[in-house]
Amino acid sequence: MSITYRTNKGSPLTYEELDENFNYLNGLASSFSLADYDALRSYSGASDSVIISGYLVSSKPSGIAGLFVRDDSDTTSTDNGGTIIVSLSGKRWKRVYDGYRVDLRWFGAKGDGIADDSAAINAAIAALPASGGELKVAGSFKHGSKITVGKRITISGVGTAHTGGVASQSEFLKASTLNDTGFVLAANAIAVHGVAFRGEVGNGGDGVLLKAARIALRDVAVYQMGQDGIKIGTDTGGENCNLWYLDNVKSKVNGRHGLHISEGPGALADANGGTGVHLDIQSNTLDGIYIGGGQLNNFYNATLQNNGQYGLHLSATASYNAFFGGDIEANSGGQVRLESGAIHNAILCYTINLSMISNASTSNPNRIECIDYNKIMSGLAFPPAQVSSSDSNTLDDYEEGVFTPTITGVTTAGTGTYTTQLGKYTKVGRLVHFTLNIQWTAHGGTGNTEISGLPFVAGATSIYDIVNVFQSGGPATAAGGVRTGFIQPGTSKVQLREMYPASATLTNSNVVTASGLLWISGTYTTA
Repeated sequence: MSITYRTNKGSPLTYEELDENFNYLNGLASSFSLADYDALRSYSGASDSVIISGYLVSSKPSGIAGLFVRDDSDTTSTDNGGTIIVSLSGKRWKRVYDGYRVDLRWFGAKGDGIADDSAAINAAIAALPASGGELKVAGSFKHGSKITVGKRITISGVGTAHTGGVASQSEFLKASTLNDTGFVLAANAIAVHGVAFRGEVGNGGDGVLLKAARIALRDVAVYQMGQDGIKIGTDTGGENCNLWYLDNVKSKVNGRHGLHISEGPGALADANGGTGVHLDIQSNTLDGIYIGGGQLNNFYNATLQNNGQYGLHLSATASYNAFFGGDIEANSGGQVRLESGAIHNAILCYTINLSMISNASTSNPNRIECIDYNKIMSGLAFPPAQVSSSDSNTLDDYEEGVFTPTITGVTTAGTGTYTTQLGKYTKVGRLVHFTLNIQWTAHGGTGNTEISGLPFVAGATSIYDIVNVFQSGGPATAAGGVRTGFIQPGTSKVQLREMYPASATLTNSNVVTASGLLWISGTYTTA
């Protein structure tokens, strides 16, 4: 029986071919094997295939075990300490594997959370093809130096822990002495799943930096980093970090933000169009999610709790970001902060209302477009203080209330004795509809009659909004006259008038009387 093998120079082996090889070599293992790579480097025998022991014959595999075959046609490949071993005589021994999936332990990584595995991690990444491959992670791999992934690869593990104080089955452990970013993902379309990134107490810098486009993290946890847990984009900008994807990602107990999206100061926005699904971001020193720049990022069902400042913080340059569902609560500084300049960001969440949103300023008319999802079933809620919008298609306010009308004279205002002073209003955007009922039994005013005390000042450039008037007593009208009135632009007053349809004239013969009763309703626009 012959041994089927291919290196990364050819097409990958099938699983059937691998099984065939190892089943055949199982019979040879007892007769010929070498202990480790050093023994293979020293080997000068005639065999063209060697078993590194541990895979088949050791009761406790070292992780480097496997089948190696000699490639006499190769005289240039370098020893990478995992898939290519070069003997002292210059022979190239190549591991039999599928050509695109490697194990960290092949390269000497201990995975015990104690030894520094930085060199093995870098060697494993270097051994993967640039066109794509898979790095398999099973254990706690400590690293004392920054790891940069510059290839479109997949990093896959077998699961993460739920809390930062517990080691995961598959994790990269950032050493306490490392005061830099732990992992930099610097190639487009890198994928990471089933892996945790955990920091030892005392480490500095960020945990995981996404520094390229279309990077995906799925079933990933990031714990106890000195600064940001996960950062997308850099403070200096210049990298295309768009179309990122986070799914079932945890970021907890980090020294700054749990998730920090930063596009840098440049004019080109480079952290856009991302998606976050089922995020669990808690107990970070600053904000849960901080968007220091970026547009058109969407978040679904994010849990943002117990963070030191805000659950969600959008800077002045954050725009067109959307947050749907989830749970934002118990954050020390407040639940949501939208800085002045942050515009067109939508928030729909069950656990917050607009009173929980902190705004740096209410002067920017296009800064906030926010819906309190907790109020959808009973109606939309607007903030107590109107956040005005200059957009004619934007509804920026709704309010209901009461006011107290008074009779005043134009010449001398005077004071009155009232038995009834009732006013109600509904304000929708700039439009105010009101009704009032006022009755007086004595008054000292002189001149024409005005009704003061409307709840809002009419726009200074408004037209004269006509009101409906019904009276019993009060200023008299001459024969053929009809009582009417209008709201003076730039004031909060109704001025009474008499209209004579037969002659198409309008007069202001409405002298204040000692007693009277008026019912008035109307609609006008505010400034």
